Amino acid sequence: LLQIGQYVILTASSRDGIVPGDQVTLMAGMGKGEQGEQHTPEDAGVVQVLRVTPYGSSAILLNRSQAAITIGMDGRVSAKMP
Repeated sequence: LLQIGQYVILTASSRDGIVPGDQVTLMAGMGKGEQGEQHTPEDAGVVQVLRVTPYGSSAILLNRSQAAITIGMDGRVSAKMP
């Protein structure tokens, strides 16, 4: 389990407009319902970007609301540095 204060690597890079200080909310997929409909993803945690390169970025986990933060999770920029 990823703990608060540990580092994660993101595929978002400087080409995607990510800059140090941006906050990214990681989204956990909630699976499918009884009739096959997709459930809305829920917040799994929040990371803050520390370093950005043309190939990816590193971030530190600030908040975790789901137990499992896994490889391949979707993320959305939730706070942007000017």
